[in-house]
Amino acid sequence: MPCDLPVLKPNEIILVIDVFSKSVKKELFNQMPEGVRYIEGDVECEGKIKNLLIPVAEIRVSTFDESGRLVPKDKATNMLIEYFDKNGKVLHVTRMKGRKE
Repeated sequence: MPCDLPVLKPNEIILVIDVFSKSVKKELFNQMPEGVRYIEGDVECEGKIKNLLIPVAEIRVSTFDESGRLVPKDKATNMLIEYFDKNGKVLHVTRMKGRKE
């Protein structure tokens, strides 16, 4: 893959998946928040490893209760957000812990 640009070309759509409900939303890439559209990462191109901005193609959101069971968002105390490229490679994982009010 040639990589003469610091940014790879994105898909037009990012899939946002709620793992609990299995719902899938199709969001326009350009309408997503800027900090969500690209993840910095290493890519092999032209036989070398280069650090590029990799476009996000899929976001999976998993919500859990205190016992670690998958639950709906309104019952969740913890959240896992996974970002994937167009080939299904994990680009970044964010874990959030909340507290029950």
